[in-house]
Amino acid sequence: MSAKYVGVIGAGSFGTVVANLLAVNTKVKLYTRNADKLKDINTNRANIGYQLHDNIEACNSLEEITGECETLFPIIPSSGFRKMMKEFSPHLHPYHTMIHGTKGLDVTLPEGMTI
Repeated sequence: MSAKYVGVIGAGSFGTVVANLLAVNTKVKLYTRNADKLKDINTNRANIGYQLHDNIEACNSLEEITGECETLFPIIPSSGFRKMMKEFSPHLHPYHTMIHGTKGLDVTLPEGMTI
């Protein structure tokens, strides 16, 4: 596979900043599930009040981001990380590299367990 982009999963404020930093040196796919945010990023070159680098392109397709990116940066809250990985795992391959920027700790414990 010849990667065209680096992928950032999560278009919140932290994901947007990471995408902008990466975009200085490479093309970036910024994954969002929000259709309005997708349109705003690709049309207005802005997200959450931040002006975006021209090398950033938003998408909402798991197939697109995993098909065009060998390196993926999941930048999402830890509370959603497990669900996100279950959604993405059928699309991931051994050549993918994931660099986690997950925020916080997932403190979901099996019933009866405490910290």
